[in-house]
Amino acid sequence: MLKTLKWNLKDHFRRYSLVYFGMVLALLLAVIPEKGDNFVSSLMITFSGILGFILFAAGFVLAINACLRWLGRESHLLELSNPLPTWKILLSKIVLAGLVNLVTCVFILQLSTFWARYSTGELTFINGSNLKGIPSLVLFFLLIDCTILFSYILARSITLFRRASTIVTGLLSSLLLIGIITLCMGIMSVNGLLVLPTINTKDIITLSGAFEMLSTVFPVVYAGIIILLEFAGCSILLARRFQQG
Repeated sequence: MLKTLKWNLKDHFRRYSLVYFGMVLALLLAVIPEKGDNFVSSLMITFSGILGFILFAAGFVLAINACLRWLGRESHLLELSNPLPTWKILLSKIVLAGLVNLVTCVFILQLSTFWARYSTGELTFINGSNLKGIPSLVLFFLLIDCTILFSYILARSITLFRRASTIVTGLLSSLLLIGIITLCMGIMSVNGLLVLPTINTKDIITLSGAFEMLSTVFPVVYAGIIILLEFAGCSILLARRFQQG
């Protein structure tokens, strides 16, 4: 599986290297400006912010593509024909999606610390305390990725839905995500565990509340169980019923 993951990483970077170079460019644009309100510094910070949030959204889309897009290519038949078990092939795709989400989240967090230099004049880097909300955020994004992947494979596995698999995937994944999140919030609310997330944008973007991993174990365990169930369902359907339209 490690060889498959290594190949997936190389293929992913080859296809989408411009996105990661763009992240580096956004970070450099945020580092160069010094404290003050001169026009050039303001322009660079503004462009860095716009580019940063576009790339953050692009990273989220790339993570979904890492899970899903390979199934739309003819080469997926070749991948599934190798001696590696189906679940290991899927796991390598999901791990890749998780890594993409991690890089994207760390990127936007580090970018926010560089923006602070414009007001404070000090160049700072993220540390352990800044990263405490990242694991849960990555897990949340991975839950979305796996739900969309499960919805797509399920749609392709049912003859009635194969021709309209894109629409069915969108509808089914939306319904599943609404149900998953509503159930989680309901259970947490009943047990007094629900702490709504807050975002602090003073100097650095930080997350607390439901997105902070150490705030409560339940949402982390809940998301992990859902991901495992969706992974198991994907593995079974892909091995037995999935068909390319």
